[in-house]
Amino acid sequence: MNTEPESQKKLTSFGYGFLGILIFSLTLPATRIAISGFDPVFVGLGRALA
Repeated sequence: MNTEPESQKKLTSFGYGFLGILIFSLTLPATRIAISGFDPVFVGLGRALA
């Protein structure tokens, strides 16, 4: 049984949502860096499969 208050649940949910958006926003710069070291087709296929 979860005894966490409703306001704490909302805060936790917003925190996870923010973390997901932050991680997703870093994929474009990471791709630009990866292209300098790997073949662009390999990087593109890796992003499509992930």
